[in-house]
Amino acid sequence: MTSSITEIVHFQLASTIGALTIEVETGMKHSRGSVLKVAQNRYGLTSRTKKGALRELRVLYKQTFGRSYGEDSLINHPRDENE
Repeated sequence: MTSSITEIVHFQLASTIGALTIEVETGMKHSRGSVLKVAQNRYGLTSRTKKGALRELRVLYKQTFGRSYGEDSLINHPRDENE
């Protein structure tokens, strides 16, 4: 995949994981519909629960990007010399 396509795929998957994490951890629901249904349709998840879908998405993320969700950024930004 090209860099820009990889970034788009990463953003979409990370956004879905983030939204589903909020739903699982807080019990809140997304205002624009079911994140679970979007995840099932977009990524072919088989789980029927939010927790199960979140586990599947994290596995998919690791398989796709070679690292766990939440580790170092996908894009290596140059560090500021003043840090």
